[in-house]
Amino acid sequence: FGLAKFMDAAEITQLTLSGEIVGTVNYMSPEQCRGNEIDHRTDVYSLACVIYEMISGKTLFLQSNPIDVLRLHCEESPDSSISELNA
Repeated sequence: FGLAKFMDAAEITQLTLSGEIVGTVNYMSPEQCRGNEIDHRTDVYSLACVIYEMISGKTLFLQSNPIDVLRLHCEESPDSSISELNA
């Protein structure tokens, strides 16, 4: 998702700080939005967001404020947005 970069060992320890969120809010999983520990399921969620956008032509949650997008990823079911495709 555009975050890959070659780094030496000294840079790796400075990459993130506790409590910091790194990523594009339109593709972040609820766990990542909350700052929880993440695993491979986060990648699956992000890929699903990308596929949704490829099919529909719009992001999963249409908001102008990134904080609102983070909140929707955590609080709303993606099913509610997917049902809008049929409208």
